[in-house]
Amino acid sequence: MASLDTSDTSELRSLSKNEVLNIESPSNLINPYFSSESILKLLDQLPSMVGYWDKNLRNRFVNKAYEAWFSCKLNEIAGKHISEVIGKQLYELNLPYIEAVLKGVPQEFERAIPSVNGTGFRYSLANYIPDIRNNKVEGFYALVTDVSAFKIAEFELRNKQEALELSEKRYRLVVEAQTELISRLKADGTYTFVNDAFCRFFGRPAEKLIGSKWQPVVFPDDLEKVTRKLGLLSVSNPVVKIENRVIGHSGQVHWMQFINIGVFNENGSLTEIQSVGRDITEQKLDQNEIKALAFSDSLTGLPNRRFLLDRLNKAISFSSSNAELGALLFIDLDYFKSINDQYGHDYGACKKICVNDILPMTFKG
Repeated sequence: MASLDTSDTSELRSLSKNEVLNIESPSNLINPYFSSESILKLLDQLPSMVGYWDKNLRNRFVNKAYEAWFSCKLNEIAGKHISEVIGKQLYELNLPYIEAVLKGVPQEFERAIPSVNGTGFRYSLANYIPDIRNNKVEGFYALVTDVSAFKIAEFELRNKQEALELSEKRYRLVVEAQTELISRLKADGTYTFVNDAFCRFFGRPAEKLIGSKWQPVVFPDDLEKVTRKLGLLSVSNPVVKIENRVIGHSGQVHWMQFINIGVFNENGSLTEIQSVGRDITEQKLDQNEIKALAFSDSLTGLPNRRFLLDRLNKAISFSSSNAELGALLFIDLDYFKSINDQYGHDYGACKKICVNDILPMTFKG
């Protein structure tokens, strides 16, 4: 290559037309749209940096994009060493790729280039292409593309993904810490999630449950109710509460309350059921105890007047609905008040219990 006055940019760009771009066309086949001058104009319109550096790392051509990237004029770049153009720090980072391309190996890498105003970075994708002539590397072409928009989008996506993973981790920790039995099932009954409490209660590991259609052992008398109520799930009625008895892994019967939430697609078809269950055995026992106290005599344990009225109202309602007759039998215990007065209420209570035991056998007879 002939020696040049590096201050003469026009001479360098003129040389590029013949030596760097190396376009040769027979005079009778010259296409004005693909002339060296047209290609140079095209290169100057590209937002990507395009340049040529000789084997001594001196610049022989750059397009106008370099002006925007490095805030300098083209005539300030021509003939300079690459380190003077991109800076010492960036040069040291790129040196392994420069050495590799000068050995004839194409290079591709990403780099963060400080912006001219010092407020941030421009992210680039660089391609170094060796210029091999007569089996010798004479220099290399550099194509540097601004990929800042893609990198920023990638960073934002990564941050969102990390935030989502953190949120899911926190959610899982909260769910796993719950004492409620939490599960998710597909519409066909296949489990997609169970928490630790669910696994402990039914004595089954999560890996055995996920992907299976195993069902908790519902107390036989409650099975029809559970099936019927789950069938009520719909778009207009997406939440169903069911109280039923379930047999735990130890064989013990528990009263459970399950809140079942149906998830539906845009066609209104059930796709998933999210279920949260809690043990209400103690609550049920308390309710039964309260009910027993309300409907029985505290001294004898026998049904009281409130129990009589409750059953009487139910019998009347049944008779009216089914057009059936009923009967009510009154039995009076003679001298019962005298017994209470003479021997005390405890003795009178014993008499009540004895009569209560005798009556069923009498009617059967």
